[in-house]
Amino acid sequence: MEIKRRKKLNLNFLLKRKFLSKILLSVLFVLFTISIFVIGGFSYKQGYMSNLKNSLNFSTPINFVKGKIPRTVETIIIDIKFKNFLKIQKERNEALIKKVLKSDEYVPAKVSYAGKKVKVNIRLKGDLLDHLEGKKWSYRIKTKGDNTIFGMKQFSIHHPKTRNYIYEWAFHKSLKKEGLVALRYKFIKVILNGEDLGIYAVEEHFEKRLIENNNKKAGPIIRFNEDLYWESILSSNRDGVTPLHDYNGVFSSNIDAFKSNQIMNDSLEFKNFTKAISLLESFRSGEKSTSEVFDIDLLSTYYAMIDLYGANHGLSWTGLRYYFNPISSYLEPIGFDAVAGFPINNIVANIENSINSNATGIKDYMSLIFDDQEFNKLYIKKLTKFSSKSYLDSLFSELENELNDNLNILYSEWPFTKFDINMLYDNQKVIRQFLNPPKAIQAYTSFINDNNIQLSISNIQTLPIKIESLTVNDSVKINTDKIVILKGKKFNKKVSYTNIDFIIPEKIILSDSIPLKINYSITGTNKTKLVNVFPWNNFEKSFVENDYIRKIDNTSNFNFIKSYEDSIVFKKGTYKISEDIHINANSKVILNEGTTIDLINNSSIISKSPFFMKGTREAPVKITSSDSTGQGLFILKAGSKSELNNVIFENLSAPKKNSWSLTGAITFYESDVQINNCLFHNNIIGDDYLNIVRSDFDITNSNFTNVNADAFDSDFSTGYMKKVVFENIGNDGIDVSGTKLEIYKVTMTRVSDKGISSGEKSNIIADVVDINNSEIAICCKDNSTILISNCNINSNTIGITAFQKKPEFGPANIIATNTQINNTTNPFLIETGSKLLLDGKEIKSNNEKVKDLLYGVIYGKSSK
Repeated sequence: MEIKRRKKLNLNFLLKRKFLSKILLSVLFVLFTISIFVIGGFSYKQGYMSNLKNSLNFSTPINFVKGKIPRTVETIIIDIKFKNFLKIQKERNEALIKKVLKSDEYVPAKVSYAGKKVKVNIRLKGDLLDHLEGKKWSYRIKTKGDNTIFGMKQFSIHHPKTRNYIYEWAFHKSLKKEGLVALRYKFIKVILNGEDLGIYAVEEHFEKRLIENNNKKAGPIIRFNEDLYWESILSSNRDGVTPLHDYNGVFSSNIDAFKSNQIMNDSLEFKNFTKAISLLESFRSGEKSTSEVFDIDLLSTYYAMIDLYGANHGLSWTGLRYYFNPISSYLEPIGFDAVAGFPINNIVANIENSINSNATGIKDYMSLIFDDQEFNKLYIKKLTKFSSKSYLDSLFSELENELNDNLNILYSEWPFTKFDINMLYDNQKVIRQFLNPPKAIQAYTSFINDNNIQLSISNIQTLPIKIESLTVNDSVKINTDKIVILKGKKFNKKVSYTNIDFIIPEKIILSDSIPLKINYSITGTNKTKLVNVFPWNNFEKSFVENDYIRKIDNTSNFNFIKSYEDSIVFKKGTYKISEDIHINANSKVILNEGTTIDLINNSSIISKSPFFMKGTREAPVKITSSDSTGQGLFILKAGSKSELNNVIFENLSAPKKNSWSLTGAITFYESDVQINNCLFHNNIIGDDYLNIVRSDFDITNSNFTNVNADAFDSDFSTGYMKKVVFENIGNDGIDVSGTKLEIYKVTMTRVSDKGISSGEKSNIIADVVDINNSEIAICCKDNSTILISNCNINSNTIGITAFQKKPEFGPANIIATNTQINNTTNPFLIETGSKLLLDGKEIKSNNEKVKDLLYGVIYGKSSK
């Protein structure tokens, strides 16, 4: 019994302990969660974070604990006399009103550091008000005499957030690792006049100890003077207007140096200073290239590192600092005010999109830098290096201990802050995407002859391209006779094309069917890519310049054409025309009775105004061609209806001008027309004699005779035809597509293909029609409908046919009443699905695929 009792007690104890453990864990989880919100909310309320979401991360409580662990933090104690501190306060208050700090006035102070007191001069530092928020104002400190603090004669202290906390430190460490002049940057505690202001960032200023600390020989540090820039900002804030100045930019500022007074008093330093500013001025003016002025290995490293860290603030011209190396005689960049540590969606080379504004000329300045191909090549090599995951892994493996020490210092005041290496990995991915675009060039064939091929090639992305070779038929490689580099394209700007010639070996015979490919690489990389060459020219300049449609009005060249305010009149007479006549819009063109226009030497008339041809039966207007080369009349978008009365058209062809041509000898496009008592006779070349497109028309009392192709063709129009005769037609008499047409009293004789052809959703209503001695009298196809009455079909090969020709359409329907078919070889050819009702009786289909019998296979003539 005793044993059972003890076991029961032990079991109860274990259950209670397990229950208490769950309660304790739940309490700890609740406290942990609350701490996240409390600390994050406090950070947000104090303005330490830009939004509440960023303040709440689950590492915050852990960081909070790390920050409270006692550790030694370097500390400086600043003592400023009350009257002098009042001066500083006054400057701050004035800056808050002006919204810009412009301070050059130092006051004396003492700094206690590492057990010693150092006399210094101190002033407020920074241009914008983020340096003056709360109690953590930014200061510039200069030691007096030979004293230094942290090994520096001159330095700044500021709130770590003004440079994005830990990332600025990491940026400078990375620059130093790559051999650039890098500022000393660290985090310390600051006590000012007895008040603990907490953690500050220390940033080295520009003087010889900076250069010496980077193991380089002393030389001047130069910059573009930014005084006028900040003066313009002050003026804008004060006056409430922001004029677009031109005196306050990178191309207008003077170039000077830090410690210029000392330089002026030393002949050697002054000589080096003169060299330095002369080099920078020669670059800024465009006289010298990037590689002639800068150490491009270091400059390319600097810009590639900006890409890696998302440090685009470092592109601002007001922060540019250059060290003149007196041994190499080149300028070297010094990283400053980069505000590193942000995600990117771009790279520096994409200047138009990587820099927010060009109001001060910085985009043009950057364009000068990237206009140097040797610099670009190195820049891309550095991007390739820095975008490798192993590069970041190695870098922060070396910096891990120092990184954590600095983070722990920051955690003591800002536990929300963190170093997010994944953001840098993501930046690497963006860079790799820029280095590996799916396609970087467009290539077209300009021309090919027996031993030469010329390609027109454009670079369609940011980075420069090297053309390596041409591959023919996936086997033979042909190299260029010289190195070809295509500059990168500016963002959202037009591309430019370069013509590149390749000499073709004798054994290779080229044709349009042989595939051509260009081998190219992004300069600075070893990866070669292939792209297909389009077998056509993307821009044939002569086609555009000589385009017939775009020729300007030239009526003033013809003395028989008179222009009035609202009309153009052809004087009565007979005229041989050996050049094209072009007539602009907004007039009406008048040809009176008895006027003859003889188009010779392939000439034609094109008009954007309506024609009024006023012939009579006794004295018709005549448009002809005595040498049978005349290329007819084209009226387009005339604006109002043309009227043709008693006009003879003969011996005319469809126009063909360079790359432009029409199918009709007489064409009306989006130009309504009324045709009466006209003759269309004896055309020479073309698919149609009269072609009307997207227009309304009336054709009455007219004849089509001796036509070698279609007599009348209508596309997407609406019209009426009465008392029209078709005789001796080489193809179709009436051929319509997408058209509504009414026909009355039409006679057709000897039509070589189809008398009436209706296709592509056309609707024809015909009454009193005679079709004799023709191949196919009536043809209806592709969702079209023909309603015909009082029709006589005599001595034809096929009387009526209905079918589907094109797969995108459907069957056809014909309703015929009082229609007689005599002496016809095959009265009906009706495809399954299509219908013919003859006097109310359906004629059964007698073929599954009518199309296979027509168009010259068994019946008909045209392959059209």
